[in-house]
Amino acid sequence: MRIDDFHREIKSQVLNLSDRLDLISYILDIPYSEVASLSGDTVINLPLLDVVLSKINEGIPVAYITSRREFYGYEFYVDNGVLIPRVETEILISEAVRIIQDQKTTSKDVADLKVVDLFTGSGVVGITLLNEIAGLNITVVDISDDALKVVKINVDKFDVESRVKIVKLDLSVAINVESIMIDNDIILANPPYVSEEYYIDMVENLKHEPKIALVTKDNGLFYYNMLIYFLTQCRDKKILVTEIGFDQSDYLRELCHKYGLTHYFLKDYLGINRVLVCIKG
Repeated sequence: MRIDDFHREIKSQVLNLSDRLDLISYILDIPYSEVASLSGDTVINLPLLDVVLSKINEGIPVAYITSRREFYGYEFYVDNGVLIPRVETEILISEAVRIIQDQKTTSKDVADLKVVDLFTGSGVVGITLLNEIAGLNITVVDISDDALKVVKINVDKFDVESRVKIVKLDLSVAINVESIMIDNDIILANPPYVSEEYYIDMVENLKHEPKIALVTKDNGLFYYNMLIYFLTQCRDKKILVTEIGFDQSDYLRELCHKYGLTHYFLKDYLGINRVLVCIKG
């Protein structure tokens, strides 16, 4: 099969050109940067090609086929034990970097800041921050053994083991969340926020990704209610930076008003409120 034929074969299933180029890079075992320079007549009839086409026809996401995903300019290992990192989460990273580096938001040096990445999944949020901010240390938390295995792979990949504390913790338990809030200055979170009803409607698009990382109760608001409540109970200054669902900002705005929290939203690339920042103290 020629490269041009490969594009035609999978274009209906893989609309994103960068994903198609990534598949070619994976099949030919060459750097992604070299794929664009290949002729469309380049032949890629390899045993791996048939495997890739079979998985594409099954609807398996490209990132699970190649076991990698670029995020914030870094290439992370991923597998089907974790969510595939989305570009929207990069907004959370950019704001977290700004907050951590802005000395007006904290009286502590970066090295003294206690930062935690909740629902870490593949670890992209916490590890990206370590790559971006010299001297920072971070705790990453998840309940999934599969996710924590992926975190460890990425920690080793980026050689940040000495700067990361990996914790297995059930964040549906109130006392655990309370402890996290008390012990940390900056809390980063990308929790499950899909309702069961929405998940059922979208199951074909999401079925290959771990449901535990997507779905929660209370119409997708369970973790936000807990995080924000325990934020209000803290005596010291705390900052919560969390990704939110596309239709949840009105509820969360009212919740922050109810508790008297300073807060603001950041929009994604479609103009939708996608990140909530809450400040206590």
